[in-house]
Formats: sequence, C-alpha cells, structure tokens
Amino acid sequence: MSPGFQRDFWDGGPGSSKSFTHPIRWDWLADLATDVTVLDYGCGYGRSVTELHARGYHDVIGVDPSAALIARAREASPGIQFMVIADPPSLPEQVSRVDLTLVFAVLTCVPSDADQAALMDEVWRVTVPGGLVYVSDLLIEPDAGRYRELAESEYPYGTFRTEAGGLLRHHTADHLRRLVGGVSVQEAAEAVRTMNGGTAHAMQLLARKPV
Repeated sequence: MSPGFQRDFWDGGPGSSKSFTHPIRWDWLADLATDVTVLDYGCGYGRSVTELHARGYHDVIGVDPSAALIARAREASPGIQFMVIADPPSLPEQVSRVDLTLVFAVLTCVPSDADQAALMDEVWRVTVPGGLVYVSDLLIEPDAGRYRELAESEYPYGTFRTEAGGLLRHHTADHLRRLVGGVSVQEAAEAVRTMNGGTAHAMQLLARKPV
C-alpha cells in the first residue's frame, strides 16, 4: 500500500471520528434503476451508502482502507455490506462489476498524482460499460496561506497539512476533469462543510464509461 493513503491517520487516528457532508444530487440519479449495484469507494463511516440504501438501492457496497471507519459503519448500519480495502487502491476481489461508483471526498485524502490516478483506474476497472462514476471533491481556494508550507515539496500545489497531522489536497477543476475521465454527464460546483468544520468549494462530476 502506498503511504499516500495515510492509513495511520484514518485507522484509529484523528481521521476516524471525522464527519463528511458532500451531498448526493439525487436528480442526477433519477434515471438509475434501484436494482443496480452501487459501490462507495472510500465510504468512511457509511453516510452516503446509508442514504442510498434508504432510497431503495439495496445492492450497495461500502469500502474503505480504514478498519476503524468500517467498524463504525457496520455498527451504524448493520444491514449494509462494508469491506476494508486491504491494499489500496486495489478493491477486494468480491467487487467486480458495479453500475455506479461514488468517490466522495476521497481524492482530497490522497495527495499524490500517481496514487490518485491509480485509484481512478481501479474505479473504472470495476465499473461496467455504460456505468457511472460520481466524484465529489474539493477545489483550490484563492490565496490560501495553508498551501504555502508544502508548495516547494514533492506534493502538488493545493496540498496542506491539517493541525491533526493529515495531508489533504485541493484541486483545480481542470485537474479533476482530467482525472475523472470517462464521458461527462453532469458537472456542478457548490460550497460544502469540510470534515474540520469549515467551508470549502466542491466540484461534483458524473461521468459514464463508454460502451
């Protein structure tokens, strides 16, 4: 596993108690049948998976590298399937064909270009032809002093260290578009609450895998 996935921070460290608020745009999924298979890559404590299940999507799977967050998800939603990603970005072998994959506030936790690309390659690998990938992540804020500390490091501009010791990354819109790939279906930007209680701008992208 690449150190870029920061398991120590999330697995029993400060990240294991965080909350996330990126909303699902249900109108984007209005034409998606509820009997499809849905994967939440980097599900954390299972917020989005639980919302999907409540909307009638019963074939849902949540996966995350953090055993602590998966334990939290299983306790909160015992009727939903959750799995630990033992060697990220590689998914458990049980996950092979998915109609919709969510990647919500995950890329921000994986600052390396190479690790981000490997993660998205894995997501597209298990997504069926014609299937959808739905990404929501954070944009670079103007004149953010927190980026300066790591501006001369091996990490891309937009990366910063939190007070709790985690490395996070904000992105340009163009970077997210290139990284997500696929055939663009929907795109939007909005303000969201961050896991540390602040406000930041997020970009949401829905893309389709070519048939």
